[in-house]
Amino acid sequence: MPPRTSSEASNATLAAALQVGLSVLQSEA
Repeated sequence: MPPRTSSEASNATLAAALQVGLSVLQSEA
């Protein structure tokens, strides 16, 4: 499903970046 608005696309990008950052922090902990 493509995002309907640019804000939805940016929100999805931010969510993905947060998940990657959290996984990196957990792997380093």
